[in-house]
Amino acid sequence: MGKTTQTDTLKRRRAVMKDVNGSTRQIVRTLQDQVESPLEKVAILEEIAMEENGGKIPAYSEEQKKRLARRGQKPNECPLKTVE
Repeated sequence: MGKTTQTDTLKRRRAVMKDVNGSTRQIVRTLQDQVESPLEKVAILEEIAMEENGGKIPAYSEEQKKRLARRGQKPNECPLKTVE
């Protein structure tokens, strides 16, 4: 048999499950913790972008608008504002 490699999906699943004891609350808490980190990173990057753009929200390119539309976001809507 050949050497098996872990896919990114499997690595992420194992990272989620390492702290889970079978409790639904623990699963939800672990998932929330993993979502909060990227959201905070997005908030920081948005702050940096606004500082560099004179306090204005940077305009999205046409390709970025298409990517957001595919994900179900309105083109000029901040993802963080929909969560908060």
